[in-house]
Amino acid sequence: LHFDLLIKLNKKEEILKNLQKRYIYYPIEECIKKCIDNNIIDCAIFLSKSTGDYAKAMELALSELKKIFEELYASKDESLIIKFKEQLELCIDICESSHDQTSFDKQNDNLWFEILKTMYDCFNKSSALNNKNISDAISEQIESLLKKMCLYVKMKEILEFVILNYQDSKYIEFKNLIIKILQSFLRYTKVLGSAKVLLSNSIIYNAKSFYKVRGEGRLVTLEKCDWCRRKFAKGSNEKIILFQCGHKIHSTCNY
Repeated sequence: LHFDLLIKLNKKEEILKNLQKRYIYYPIEECIKKCIDNNIIDCAIFLSKSTGDYAKAMELALSELKKIFEELYASKDESLIIKFKEQLELCIDICESSHDQTSFDKQNDNLWFEILKTMYDCFNKSSALNNKNISDAISEQIESLLKKMCLYVKMKEILEFVILNYQDSKYIEFKNLIIKILQSFLRYTKVLGSAKVLLSNSIIYNAKSFYKVRGEGRLVTLEKCDWCRRKFAKGSNEKIILFQCGHKIHSTCNY
């Protein structure tokens, strides 16, 4: 009843805040349907994500992204670019959330490729606008998307997808973006390679130092137990445990 009342009052922000706190107490599927019917898409996306239905969440998010682009395309209102970017970030967040909650598999990769398809269609269509600001903004977002994808999807699969689906003459529009991504990828690979060498050298050095110290004799004084702090009894047959580090304790101490 509370949920229905919020919908009737058309308080979208209140609905989302309420869902974030109490969604586990609501019939999820029914609420998603009501949100879609009343065009409260951000809430429907949130609920779909919360149930692990990332495909549905992506479908809804991309539908909104397309609507924003169509509005941008029709009006040429550059202020809508910010809204477009925010919606794209929501789509990317869905992909990242899917990787956090599930194993890395083809289904997760497909979510990224669905965004890439949509963005390429938008980019392709924006080229006909003769509005450099809009086409450049979308081009930048594609580059940002590809960089994010590289963290979750294999570079080889991204390149294969682009080449397989965009072999026509318009594929050249992707060329500079792909080159930039490859350059970034190579830089990351070099950094990781250098880090690996440094780490390996550090481990080898520490291992050598450890074995060197381990092989050296140590001068210790059998005066008192390092555990109970009691003095060792002189002339006693009590066993003493001596560690490599030089600490010594009574054999009866529970360490």
